[in-house]
Amino acid sequence: MSPRVSVIITTFNRKEMLQHAIRSVLGQTFRDFELIIVNDGSTDGTAAAIERYDDPRLVYVYEDNQGQSAAQNRGVNHACGDYLAFLDDDDEFVHNKLELQIAALESNSRIELVAGGYYSIDEQGRVSGEERSWEANPRPQMRDMFYWLPFMLPTILIRSQWWSKIGGMDPEAIVCGDWDFLIRLSLNGGLHMEWVRQPVCRCRIHSDNVGRKSNLLTEYGMRILDKSFANPLMPSEILRERNEIYAHYYLRVAGRAYGGDKLYNAMDNLAIAIRLNPRLLDRGGAPLREFFADFRSNPFIDCSPETFLERVFGNLPPEAAAIRPL
Repeated sequence: MSPRVSVIITTFNRKEMLQHAIRSVLGQTFRDFELIIVNDGSTDGTAAAIERYDDPRLVYVYEDNQGQSAAQNRGVNHACGDYLAFLDDDDEFVHNKLELQIAALESNSRIELVAGGYYSIDEQGRVSGEERSWEANPRPQMRDMFYWLPFMLPTILIRSQWWSKIGGMDPEAIVCGDWDFLIRLSLNGGLHMEWVRQPVCRCRIHSDNVGRKSNLLTEYGMRILDKSFANPLMPSEILRERNEIYAHYYLRVAGRAYGGDKLYNAMDNLAIAIRLNPRLLDRGGAPLREFFADFRSNPFIDCSPETFLERVFGNLPPEAAAIRPL
């Protein structure tokens, strides 16, 4: 008999953190699942670490390194569940994540996915923050997807049929593949969702997070936006916001770069954002001040909120000369 849920973990050379991810799935209060682990060409002994688990629900798949999106597709190809859940190898599920989200999906046949919040944890597993996205965005709409994800992939549970309808992950998306998938989901009419209004994951913040790699984020984020705006399903009202959407993405990359003390990269991205959307300088730069004031709590910033704002307003590009200080 097929399991109700297929959980997909993809991993590459993170055997130590992977142990926490595996245990967080095997310890779920909801037990009717399979755990598919796709080893994306690891060379650090990951295979031997996985072999230590003697659990019939665990399915192990090896492939030569192709990137996370391709590995996720490979995992789903082996999946038998009615629902799909995804977990990064450096993150963990909260113990009742599946139980909560299955109950939400099964109580309403009109929704395709449920999402929740998450705890930020450090490399030792200590909680450093909590994301409660439903408070700022109780009903995410298609437009919201283009200004960035209102929820992270490990926090969702989705009906398997939608994966097939959308065509899975784009294997060319080395980073931001979840963003691309959820944009395509929304464009194809599949953004009927509900929140589980509590954290369902623990997302680990560490030096190797892809969210710290601003150059990759710029390159692949732009590819995803270019592809999305070329999609014939794109509504005209979102097409009219093209420059604002691109500018917002460059702002986010700039914020990550300021947070990592990559100041030249940050200034370059901020300058592009302003050129795309000069209204960011309205009212003495109030929209920019508001954006960075909010962004200072981003978990990928490696400094205090005060230091972050000092980096930003002490290192502005010439395009931002009109900004009044905080």
